[in-house]
Amino acid sequence: MTGGRFARRLALAVAAVIAVALGATGAALTRELRQRLVDDLSRGLQTQARLAAQRAQAAGVALSAGSAQAEARELAAACACRATL
Repeated sequence: MTGGRFARRLALAVAAVIAVALGATGAALTRELRQRLVDDLSRGLQTQARLAAQRAQAAGVALSAGSAQAEARELAAACACRATL
């Protein structure tokens, strides 16, 4: 009977160590993945902003109100986002 009890305790201890290790690894990976996703999103938004600024400058710095609105709509449609000039 003591052999069965020892085996059960050993199995529970091993399972607990594995659960703690998996939990810690999961938490670290989740934090790392979230940071990478935020960094990628930030870089993408910076790139879109630079492209929109370059396109607006190429279209002419002194845009009239009507042409600025048309340009903003065209930019918004091209990048599937909100564009404000």
